[in-house]
Amino acid sequence: MTNLRAAVASTARHLHAAGWVANHDGNVTARDGVRYIATPTGTSKRLVTDRDLVEVDGNGAVIGTGKVFGEIGLHLAVYERRPDVGAVIHAHPPNATAIASSRGNPIEVPFIAEALVSLGPRIPKIAYAQPGAE
Repeated sequence: MTNLRAAVASTARHLHAAGWVANHDGNVTARDGVRYIATPTGTSKRLVTDRDLVEVDGNGAVIGTGKVFGEIGLHLAVYERRPDVGAVIHAHPPNATAIASSRGNPIEVPFIAEALVSLGPRIPKIAYAQPGAE
């Protein structure tokens, strides 16, 4: 589990360094059997170390100390539906955030060939929801 904790903390710091999260934005989790390692809420991803991480069970209840972020249910839903997934990263890359925040769906028409090849002809969007909503 030590290597997994180090990887989660390192990923959080990389997200901040890349500009994909600002301060407390985004979260990282990783599966360790029936437990999950998560970045803590209210902590800059730039400052996260393996000692800061929170351990939660499959219901999102904290094991030990720390406070988990409000979107933990979304991460756990991914793990429940996809047993092949070992980690979930929630970030706010500026370009993806701009597309997600736009009205309508500006990417129903491919905008560059690489997007068509990499992402497909259409990228669906879902409606806005408050953090922590089911």
